[in-house]
Amino acid sequence: DAWASQVIEKDGKFYWYVSTEHKNGGKSIGVAVSDSPIGPFKDARGSALVTNEMTKDCTSIWWDDIDPTVWIDDDGQAYLFWGNTCCYYAKLKD
Repeated sequence: DAWASQVIEKDGKFYWYVSTEHKNGGKSIGVAVSDSPIGPFKDARGSALVTNEMTKDCTSIWWDDIDPTVWIDDDGQAYLFWGNTCCYYAKLKD
């Protein structure tokens, strides 16, 4: 049950950010990594990157953690943007 995904390359690896249902309820965003843009992809963290419990300060809806996209600035720093009714963003680690 995954949708609204994006694959982006950084430092020779391909990262797949995807919206999905979280096991604890609500929507979440996960990330997987591969050496190729067509996979196979493997879970990059062993847990969700973003869950509904993390974003309750902006809205009480359970479907706000969707539609991830990543932007990499001119200095190589990557940022994750996502949301529904609220626009969230986070600086990503290497």
